[in-house]
Amino acid sequence: MTKATVTDSTRVDPSATPPTELVPMRYPGRRLAALLVLLVAANLGYSVMTNANFEWSVVWDYLFNPEIMAGLRTTLILTGVSMTLGIILGIVLAACRVSENRVLSTLSGAYLWFFRGTPLLVQLIFWFNLLALYPRLSLSVPFGGPEIVGAATNGVVNLWAVAIIGLTLNESAYMAEIVRGGLLSVPKHQSEAAIALGMNRWLTFRRVVLPQALRK
Repeated sequence: MTKATVTDSTRVDPSATPPTELVPMRYPGRRLAALLVLLVAANLGYSVMTNANFEWSVVWDYLFNPEIMAGLRTTLILTGVSMTLGIILGIVLAACRVSENRVLSTLSGAYLWFFRGTPLLVQLIFWFNLLALYPRLSLSVPFGGPEIVGAATNGVVNLWAVAIIGLTLNESAYMAEIVRGGLLSVPKHQSEAAIALGMNRWLTFRRVVLPQALRK
């Protein structure tokens, strides 16, 4: 019995010509433009550092001044607090905006329209002058009923409260639009699948929709 010889057609012939190496295209214009930009930036930095009119010695003396450091600390605290509260409130507003409840959706849309369309400085001035409009803040029975609990406005709304309230409300309006875009990008069939598995709407929103929306 003769053994059949099997020829491997995929075997590479060592004597064959190797494939041509791909050479990337050269872009001399890009390199020239990058060189010019670096040259202009270096020249600008040199002129700033060597210009005596900037008085860098005075700048360095005041850079770590205690008053400057106190302002920096206040800025960081206000940023952290207002951003945290703004994100939380923004998530709530975004959920109301995409809700099927017309009342919640309309009120949330009006909130976003007002606080995104009004300059932040105007909002801060309004909250600072809240005492002129409402000398006393109270929780009372609606439509002019007796007061349950209350306090003077200047005793409740100080400068810190004004800054936190104004920054939080303004930030929440922008954050709500960001979160709403993420919520709308989550495919609808994921919510339908979660409901089919027995999850209610709140559990579906918290465990399926919201984690994906925040990542987007």
